[in-house]
Amino acid sequence: MARQGKIARLPHALREQVCRKMLDGQSAPVLLEWLNARPEAARVWAAHFDGEPASAQNLSAWRTGGYAEWLARQQKTEDLKTLGAFALELTRSGGNIADGAAAILSGQILEALEQSANLVVTGGSDDAEKDPAAGLAKMACAITALQAGGIAKERLALDKRKVQQKDSAMRLDREKFELQTVAKFLEWARSAEAVEILDSRKPKTVKMEALRALMFGTKNLGEKT
Repeated sequence: MARQGKIARLPHALREQVCRKMLDGQSAPVLLEWLNARPEAARVWAAHFDGEPASAQNLSAWRTGGYAEWLARQQKTEDLKTLGAFALELTRSGGNIADGAAAILSGQILEALEQSANLVVTGGSDDAEKDPAAGLAKMACAITALQAGGIAKERLALDKRKVQQKDSAMRLDREKFELQTVAKFLEWARSAEAVEILDSRKPKTVKMEALRALMFGTKNLGEKT
């Protein structure tokens, strides 16, 4: 059941102020004097508690209940901020942004699990989800997003490996071609026909045509057969 105490019935903004004053260590008498003087608080006292103002007992009950839950949520928020800072630092240092995103989503999954467990045990509070299925749905969405991110990361790594393998195969093919060309050239250069052409006194252009015909089996188009 939702909390029904005096502090729990206050508007959210005013409850937030109460919690922050507690966090700052403000004493109960000073806090109560401030709270009971608030018009929005007075309206709650009049509507639900016959105008009776909040007491030290009400504040003590809130400290061990709603305030404790508020503190836990604050810590979770700080943890998520830390994960976010980690993700940002990871990308700035040249890391993979997917790793940072995975860290944040992992934190969200843990948060959803904790919320679901708390709902089952306590039934929730006025500031918490009222339906355990909502917490589970949130967790399922986070898990789905994490899985999608993991699949995308693996696919990117696979594509990168394929490109690397293709580049490696092209290098091997080029090396093979170059070795075969060198071997063919050495074989050709040792032939008597090539030596005869090179040693002749014919013009350079004629020698080049003769060597081309010898090496590639071609003939000058203007040459008569």
